[in-house]
Amino acid sequence: MIPRHQMELDFDNSPRMPRAGRRPRRVACAAWWFEQMHLAVERATAWRPAVPPPRPEQCAFTLAPGKP
Repeated sequence: MIPRHQMELDFDNSPRMPRAGRRPRRVACAAWWFEQMHLAVERATAWRPAVPPPRPEQCAFTLAPGKP
């Protein structure tokens, strides 16, 4: 059986999540995360390369003929 009339969807009675209850929790989680990142930066040690830098290398550039 195929209905021949238009269906209506009613969204007025649908249950909604209260937005006010979610925001403080998100802000608290974000504050906790940024606090953890600040602590990680404060506790970081100075980075030193494992290998010493290479010795300087002297090289000569050849100029095109006729250029001083």
